[in-house]
Amino acid sequence: MNPLSKIKQKRYSTLLHKKYRQEYKMFIVEGIKMVKEALLSGWEVEGVLIEDGKINIINNWDFFSDSIPVYHCESSVFRTFSAQVNPEGILAVVNYPSNQPYFGQFEAGFPSCLIGQGPGFILDNIQDPGNVGTILRIADWFGIRSAICIEGTADILNPKTLRSSMGAIFRVKINYVRSLIPEILNPELPLVAADMSGENLASAIFSGKEWIILGNEANGISEEIKDLPHVRRIRIEGRGMAESLNVGVAAGIFAYELFRNESMG
Repeated sequence: MNPLSKIKQKRYSTLLHKKYRQEYKMFIVEGIKMVKEALLSGWEVEGVLIEDGKINIINNWDFFSDSIPVYHCESSVFRTFSAQVNPEGILAVVNYPSNQPYFGQFEAGFPSCLIGQGPGFILDNIQDPGNVGTILRIADWFGIRSAICIEGTADILNPKTLRSSMGAIFRVKINYVRSLIPEILNPELPLVAADMSGENLASAIFSGKEWIILGNEANGISEEIKDLPHVRRIRIEGRGMAESLNVGVAAGIFAYELFRNESMG
């Protein structure tokens, strides 16, 4: 285990900010669970950083490659890389993967390679990083392998998003797009908008190939998407007085219904 150089210390401390993640093409995952996920993912891990006195964390990690550098540093230095109030004392610096379209640039519209490849989630300007991470975790649980994020949606590499995703970032392929139009009109792209004015989910039947559109926490689905005739609007029926469901909860309900319909079919 090597001491952390001043050069790496300076660079890693900037990775809490999106600007520098994009400049250096790397990001930090933090905590025992997420570091394990990174090491097992096959993504390129530039290094693992451990707080002084906590080397026992990686004892018996037989999947730990000798080719991955391990650094140590004082607690005061470690906290400059951490977004947590009570850090676990371990993090990994991960390089952007070459097979993830988002880790480079936005696409103009819905990726043509994903047409006919549902199910998936489309995140329409969801701004809370915790909600985005939760939706990715739900997708991972139900075997949904793709998510489309429309510009304005929270950064998937935000520390809160990563923490909420619980490793789903390494298994759910994510694309960021400027807009869905005109691809959204393609009949091979079955689109379902979570919308309170739609048909009742309880009576809806799915093929299992749908893309579920989830809207902004305050404003819901954008009007340009919701009003298109090709988009099927479906609501989650309730009986209480709450104005709406949390978007992550809604994602879980829709994902389960897709899963259940596919299993029954």
